[in-house]
Amino acid sequence: MSLFQYLILLAIALIAILPLFKKEQRTPYMIFRAAATLLVVLVGICLSLFFTGLGYLLFLAIVLIILLLEKWFYTTKLGIALLIVLLAGIGIGGYYFFYSDPDIVAGYLEETDTTSLYLAVDGEVLIDTAPSQERPLASTVKIMVAAAYAEQAAEGKLDPEMLVPLDKLDSFYIPNSDGGAHPAWLESVEKNITDGKIPLHDVVKGMIVYSSNANTEYLLGLIGFELIDERMGAWGMLDEQETVVPLVSSLLLIDELGEEAENLSHDEIREESIALHTELETGTRAVPDSFDMSPALQRIWSDSMTSASAASYGHFLRDVQTGEWGSTEANTILRDLLETAYMLGDADYIGGKGGSTGFVLNQALYAKLNSGEEIELVFFIDDLNAFQQQRANRSSNDFLIEVFTNESYRNELVKRFGG
Repeated sequence: MSLFQYLILLAIALIAILPLFKKEQRTPYMIFRAAATLLVVLVGICLSLFFTGLGYLLFLAIVLIILLLEKWFYTTKLGIALLIVLLAGIGIGGYYFFYSDPDIVAGYLEETDTTSLYLAVDGEVLIDTAPSQERPLASTVKIMVAAAYAEQAAEGKLDPEMLVPLDKLDSFYIPNSDGGAHPAWLESVEKNITDGKIPLHDVVKGMIVYSSNANTEYLLGLIGFELIDERMGAWGMLDEQETVVPLVSSLLLIDELGEEAENLSHDEIREESIALHTELETGTRAVPDSFDMSPALQRIWSDSMTSASAASYGHFLRDVQTGEWGSTEANTILRDLLETAYMLGDADYIGGKGGSTGFVLNQALYAKLNSGEEIELVFFIDDLNAFQQQRANRSSNDFLIEVFTNESYRNELVKRFGG
């Protein structure tokens, strides 16, 4: 909800309480009305903090419940008219929010200059709306970490069966900071845990399939920031991508620095985040038991993430798909990781990695269709508000399915985005 909506709700609660200062107004009904109004407002405000994308609907629902406490609301023509208007507003808002359609994503990609769309079929680039424009990757950057791991494993420098103590991962896990990704992954691999340890390859899968930030942070330290930078340079990624900033450490850094972090350069945030990462890794610093960050700081964190162009990921995934990237063994390891999380009936295979924050929605994918066509699709959407992010996220799968399975829709996109 917006600040204006919060102020309206607090004003409503105050208006309900004020009559109780007069003794003659302290009737059982008025006391109940004030207590119920205050309770509804407080519960509504708390819910809005957890379900940020439902602010509009929550506001209307709270107002409706409060009005139902007023006798005149359902005993007068004006009240009944207001009831009809509010119910219509909630109904339309709910439909608008929960409705999914591929054109919702396409609309965001078309209407704003903070997005990128890349589409290639059989090696021919059909759409590249923002050449060389770098945007925040969020979890999509984990493709680079997985690629570095795949090379190291293929060369025998990392053992996929190496047992990783779970407390090493816990050192980087911040409760309530990853949408439940890390706990969900732990639950899924419970049978693979022995004496509090898990095979390294499962840790990497948890990073890609479940998008565990804690696993990513551990792997960054294990593989090494400098090595990952060196390999990205060798793959040609650093021409249109920043060096990797650790997600967990940068989150803690920005929470610590506050809005001053907005003035830091990418290199400064990376340097200080890596220093904080080392403190977490060595145990000289511990993650907080609970975590809460204001939307303003969440936005700074989102903007501080590693950025890259859509085309750079489209080209990289093309090399992965054709086998031009890495050795045969490294390519097989990486593709196994990237293709585990996706399924599409009309495709021989599909792989990639998405990423999101409260302001970002990304996908970087490749696929070979049953028809034999090989496709790379990348879209990066930034600068979304909470409502827009939820709408776009809800329609993201519909958009992906249409692009991969409907040639007519792909052709429409090519015309729509100028080829």
